[in-house]
Amino acid sequence: MSVNDKILDEITGHSVDLQRLEASVKADVRKQLKRLEKTLVADIQNSNMVDAVREQTKIKRMKALLKQTRETIKTTYKQVAKTHAKTLANVASIAESQAVSALNKSINFKVASVGMSKQMLKAIASDTLFEGAQSAEWWSRRSEAFHARFSDTIRQGMMRGDSTSLITKNLIGTSPNKFKDGALQANRRSAEALVRTSIQAVANESRLMTYADNDDVIKSIEWVSTLDSRTSNTCKGLDGLTWSNPERKPINHGVNFPGVTAHWGCRSTQVPITKSWEELGAKGDFDEIPESTRASMDGQVSDKLGYEGWLKGKSESFQRDALGAKKFDMWQKGKLNFTDLVNQSGNALTVEQLVVKLSPPKKVKTVAKAISIPIPPEAVKLDTTPIKLGNGERWDKLINNSRDEAKSVINKLRKPNNIMVGKGGYYTTQKAIKAPTKGNRVLLHEYGHYIDNILGKNKDFKGREIFLSEERLASAAIKDGEHLGIVYEGFHKEGATKRIAKLKELKELWYKEVDMYYTRGRNKGRLKGYKTTTNLEHQKGLSDIVDSISKGSFQTDYHMFGHGTRYYARKSAQPHENFANLFSLWADKTVEWKEVKALFPNLTKEFEIIMKEVNSGKLS
Repeated sequence: MSVNDKILDEITGHSVDLQRLEASVKADVRKQLKRLEKTLVADIQNSNMVDAVREQTKIKRMKALLKQTRETIKTTYKQVAKTHAKTLANVASIAESQAVSALNKSINFKVASVGMSKQMLKAIASDTLFEGAQSAEWWSRRSEAFHARFSDTIRQGMMRGDSTSLITKNLIGTSPNKFKDGALQANRRSAEALVRTSIQAVANESRLMTYADNDDVIKSIEWVSTLDSRTSNTCKGLDGLTWSNPERKPINHGVNFPGVTAHWGCRSTQVPITKSWEELGAKGDFDEIPESTRASMDGQVSDKLGYEGWLKGKSESFQRDALGAKKFDMWQKGKLNFTDLVNQSGNALTVEQLVVKLSPPKKVKTVAKAISIPIPPEAVKLDTTPIKLGNGERWDKLINNSRDEAKSVINKLRKPNNIMVGKGGYYTTQKAIKAPTKGNRVLLHEYGHYIDNILGKNKDFKGREIFLSEERLASAAIKDGEHLGIVYEGFHKEGATKRIAKLKELKELWYKEVDMYYTRGRNKGRLKGYKTTTNLEHQKGLSDIVDSISKGSFQTDYHMFGHGTRYYARKSAQPHENFANLFSLWADKTVEWKEVKALFPNLTKEFEIIMKEVNSGKLS
């Protein structure tokens, strides 16, 4: 495989990740627009314009409604644009890192490095033109279009004498049609198209600037289109064409470079063509490029396989990660067409997850022989034999999917008296656990309560068992509250401002709304309301720890996952829940423990000490 084939292989993989990021961003924008629609529906209902007797009063109320909603729509779209600008700056940074990584990995030598400042990345995000305008300008136009369509639908409904209910249905659609038959569906689609186009445009612009900065190695760029049944004729014609770098002049054809994207919703990208070794050989700067790489630097364009052909050449674990488990299984069975294969709507990635995925693994530093490393007299031996809870295999499968250190802790302690199936989860001091069989988070959480209980050896003056967390985690929680800036200190303006800002920041990271529908009766299938949850399952544990430190404010005041102010008014509730949440996060091997440590350095440090004491036999 030539160097340019390897670069195309890397860039294709990175493009898939950006499509997954796009799916995550589109979901966030849909959520903001859905919230806007709910606000507008409430405004329509509160306006009472349809109920007015006099025609003049109806018109007056309608004008007042349209004036009020114009500001509501404008404010929402401004916030969407502001949030999206931050996302695009992150996309520019990620795309630069991806391009540098693809070059260095393919050549097997560091020929490029990340060099753009934050100001440059922000400039790429804000100034990149697609279809003749910048991202902020497009969002402003979308805001006006939304209000125009909203106003037209209201006026038409009033002219026909429609009821408030019918006007609302004409706006947002109906449940049987999944709300796709409303006038505002066009605005939802246009917002998603803007997300897709802007992310692709900014990513391409960032890559092109990286290629231009490395023109001593990269001689030209090649247009690569995603070829499937939805590919436009424009992109089919551009696929495989090359232009010089950095001038972007046509090579052996007469087509001018079309820009970072060719049209709305464009999924095409550009890949670099490196100079051949003969073209580089006279330059001493590249003498350290390995001999094995030099032979594969032929300066020729890559041999494109197409997305599905590219994917077939990857390992099964890579394929599963790229498609998501459900689509992977369907693809294996031949039940997935190419267009579905490219669509990443069910396999979203957040910016944070993409940054972690792109980060190189930390190198383990080797220690010189001259340095003597003290070895403990007895190394801790982990007991990782399969766990048998004695309540049927339903629990064993969930609990055995834990990290080795957690399995060892469970094996070294006596088992609970009983584990029962339930919709929710709870733990009783009779050493019994209740948890659902779907997913392991709740089971691990309740098992954490049990471990916390049996490790506590003392009782209070009333004879109540004191859990270990009450003695070991209380002060650590206060320190982490100070670390995050969310400890309540009474009425103190500066402290309150910092606390509110941090809680809002964490909410923005984790918050998610899920629609709830009636499941029975004549309203079956209709929207009932929504419940608040988190984007990812493990974030429930993070959210509840923040809720405990904020004494329930995160749940009660900010509607985040947690137990609330009444529950955390109990003195022992905070350490109990912190221990259980830490255990579920630590034990689950799919959770990035370093994310938990970054948020709660003191709690995690003390918790790790406790777990080591159990595994060493010091605590039992």
